[in-house]
Amino acid sequence: MIDNTKDLEGEEGLVSIIIPVYNVEKYLKTALDSVLNQSYEKLDIILVVDGSTDKSLDIALEYAKKDRRIFIVEKLNGGLSTARNLGTELVKNSPLRKALESIKEDSNKGTKNALLTSNYIKPKQIAMCAYPYSLKYAKLQGYLYPSAKNYFVNAIFPFKSQVFGEKPIFIGSFSKNELKKRARLFDAFKKQNLHRLLNLTPKVVDDSLLSHFEYDKRGFFRFSLNDITQLLRQDLPPKQFIHYFDSDDFMQRLCIQSCINAMEKDTEVVVHHYSIFYDGVGVPLPPRTKEQKKWHAKHHKPHYIENVLKEYEDGRVDGSKLFKAANISPINFGWHGMVSNSYLNKIALRFTPFLDMEDLNFGMLLLGKAKAIKVLKDKLVAYRVRKDSISNYAREKKINIPQSLEYLKSHFKSNQNIRTYFNLFCHFFAVLDIYLSLKRLNSLDKKAKKSLETQLTYILQERVEMAFYYDRKGKDPLKCLLIVQHLPFLMGNKVLDSNTRMLLRLGMKNGSFVIKLLNFAFLSVNTTFWRRTAYIVARSIYIAIGLKKLRMRLAKKADIKEIKKNLNSKKP
Repeated sequence: MIDNTKDLEGEEGLVSIIIPVYNVEKYLKTALDSVLNQSYEKLDIILVVDGSTDKSLDIALEYAKKDRRIFIVEKLNGGLSTARNLGTELVKNSPLRKALESIKEDSNKGTKNALLTSNYIKPKQIAMCAYPYSLKYAKLQGYLYPSAKNYFVNAIFPFKSQVFGEKPIFIGSFSKNELKKRARLFDAFKKQNLHRLLNLTPKVVDDSLLSHFEYDKRGFFRFSLNDITQLLRQDLPPKQFIHYFDSDDFMQRLCIQSCINAMEKDTEVVVHHYSIFYDGVGVPLPPRTKEQKKWHAKHHKPHYIENVLKEYEDGRVDGSKLFKAANISPINFGWHGMVSNSYLNKIALRFTPFLDMEDLNFGMLLLGKAKAIKVLKDKLVAYRVRKDSISNYAREKKINIPQSLEYLKSHFKSNQNIRTYFNLFCHFFAVLDIYLSLKRLNSLDKKAKKSLETQLTYILQERVEMAFYYDRKGKDPLKCLLIVQHLPFLMGNKVLDSNTRMLLRLGMKNGSFVIKLLNFAFLSVNTTFWRRTAYIVARSIYIAIGLKKLRMRLAKKADIKEIKKNLNSKKP
């Protein structure tokens, strides 16, 4: 077993820049040049090559020869979030990084590393775990990474359907007391809350985990899996910091120095602004007509950083103030800020693996729980919008999907349909994860929670009807519409238009019926007159159903009053 506590303090002021790399040979050199050109030189640069099929790895190795601060690991493709999580576990001076550097040193010397030949430290006694898995079963299946104090078991799916394919999403590390209280343990899994699951994830690095790493003498490590989130969540060196960065963007020379200057003693997170440049895609034109301006106002809100700085000029806020000042603008955090390792240790947070929109729930949880945030107006990163990026898949006729989404091919004909549906699911999952994590958070006051609900509603405002559509077509394998039932705040929020609120009030059964009529009104009828007529019919049916329910409710109240009246009259 590896000593996970020795010299964990790390190097004070060291900043780890974590860069996921996937098929970016056109842009990687520009991104790395901007990082190496930082005025702040105390850097640890981690490149996570996420199953790239182009020359990205070769470019990374070329740069690593020039600068010893670069550490490279290659893994199976799992997406941006899994790459960031692996990079997080590999920050300099972390137990995992130290273990790998020891392996590298021994490999270069031509000696066999003791870490890979030692025996497991096995639990003192075998105990039954969350049904139907036992330690014996987990061991046979290769799921067992035991420590002296914990028992490791296979995961329970957070959804009824197999959301991420055939393999389980998480395994967990459980104490004997947790295993005895199976009901509480099951509830922790049943609620789709990554933050709580991470508290049950292994904190120790052992040789079984290290067996998934292989050192290549060209100067990098290979990780044989696509995700480490389920296997490890260490405490990180508390005196250090992390800045995530994308491999197709550009970092301004003073970016890291500006963040370090803002990182006062108690500051947990620094958020800075960014600029956008369009590479090979059309620059959006400003709205001209009245309809265009109306649509633009609805869909393009001011960035939350701008809203916060209007309210608080010094940029010093906590999570509650941030959410209130952000107003309706959704909050995210991925590549435009710095976070202290000590704060990440405190809240045990990582990116949700295998999902798009990973910076949405990560950002809201990170900032919602924070007590000391510094917001900077400076645009310290240039964000590239390009036609072959994840965020622009909708414009492409031919797109590829990662292996993790292959299971959806039985439900959809084209890769674009798979991407569109999965992106919809990711929005719903992110909103649910945020809501479950923050709704009971004491540090957020009532107004902040109300603002949070409004932001979450804004995110889903045009997606609820899409969820009804997929459900009606029988093409909702990941149960987006089921998630809606766990978001009670949606029904009364006026960010949603009246038609969407109508569907939510009617429920899934009646809602699907009415949406058929609405689809008929807007898709099947050609002329404006008949569209209007069909729409009025659909609304009339909705009102009739609502009035019927209202009459039943009033009748029930009248009956109760009558019963109370009779009871009072019988009293002496």
